[in-house]
Amino acid sequence: MTADRRLWFRNRPDCLSDPVCEGVCFDPATGETHFLGDLPALLLSVIDSEPVSVDRLTQRLTGADAIADDDRKKMIGALLFLEAAELVESRFE
Repeated sequence: MTADRRLWFRNRPDCLSDPVCEGVCFDPATGETHFLGDLPALLLSVIDSEPVSVDRLTQRLTGADAIADDDRKKMIGALLFLEAAELVESRFE
């Protein structure tokens, strides 16, 4: 999977999150409000300006070096969703 070889990062201001409504964030760069599921919201909380691989994100979230293939596919799908929403960016290693 080509997304598996990408590095993920954010080069924008943090989204403003609503503590009452989990998964809702306002992107000041675009003026858009996003309604995120649990996994995209969790990923967005650990991605910063330092480009990191899916493996490194896995370590940040779980402390493990690897996760099940199905979970990895879900993570990559969530990252692609965040990229399509212009909340994160990626580049190839």
